[in-house]
Amino acid sequence: MTDPRFFVDRSLGGKVIARLLRADGWDIVTMREFYGRAGDRMNDVPWITEQARLGHAILSCDGMILSNPLERAAISDYAARAFVLPTSQMTGPEQAARFIRHRAAIHDRATADSPAGFVVYESRLSRVLP
Repeated sequence: MTDPRFFVDRSLGGKVIARLLRADGWDIVTMREFYGRAGDRMNDVPWITEQARLGHAILSCDGMILSNPLERAAISDYAARAFVLPTSQMTGPEQAARFIRHRAAIHDRATADSPAGFVVYESRLSRVLP
């Protein structure tokens, strides 16, 4: 089995978390790397759809991805796997540490064929979609 590729949403910033996750061996692409500056203005549904089609799992701290009906539908319809921090009030190193702490569980769930949305809490992942 190959390691999953992760798409880092702009809500996570990009530079710090990208550097730290890559140093831990994660295969990631940031929104800025993939879409350039145009990604700063993109609505979420088109990139969720495209990244799901490519098989990339999503890392984010934008809770709307798991609560907005259109974004939830994009996750479900295109079998996206999204891993979302419960707050945006964390530093880049704190965000990376949270994902790294749950690396095994995230990587395992990121390779599933079915759609899924998880909140990445301090001590556990909580599935909220579907």
